[in-house]
Amino acid sequence: EDKSDNLGEDKVGYKSIHLVATLPETLLALPEFERFRDLKFEIQVRTILQHAWAEVEHDKNYKFSGQLPPDIKRRFKLLAGFLEIADREFESISKEINEYEKKVATTIADNNLEEIEINSTSLRKYLNNKFNVTFSQAISPKIITLLHDSNIKNLKEFSEIENVDVMKKYLGNGNKKFPARYDLMIKHLIDLKK
Repeated sequence: EDKSDNLGEDKVGYKSIHLVATLPETLLALPEFERFRDLKFEIQVRTILQHAWAEVEHDKNYKFSGQLPPDIKRRFKLLAGFLEIADREFESISKEINEYEKKVATTIADNNLEEIEINSTSLRKYLNNKFNVTFSQAISPKIITLLHDSNIKNLKEFSEIENVDVMKKYLGNGNKKFPARYDLMIKHLIDLKK
């Protein structure tokens, strides 16, 4: 059940998706799960902000039996609307970040490096692609600023200061178990450029 369907178009409040489930027969056939045969359980799927709303609303109903003074009730409803808008914005930003990462990956694959401004995401994607690894380590804003201050503003300019021997020392020849040390490596490459 999608609880937001209960709100209609002119109300704000509790939003969540509730799933009522039972254990599958494969588990119920095992002796340790037999006692759960006739039981159902509920899974509630919601965002962090939806969870915050649910917690606050639960406390409100518990303390005031659902009856708040009108001015507090109005502020409560306004806050619920704000949380819904914030939730949508977070979702939208998350999708935009995913789209940006896909665009960066495509542009790197097409070798159009001058089109990609250096930032933590683009440089990490570039290095992961170059060394065929999937490190998720972020590159610090301090290092990105250092690159910009050194007149290295896109991936093409970064590729011009690359030194594969130095890079392999920090990236462990692409060994996935070796900790990536992007910040140290990039600082080393910038120092070599000077």
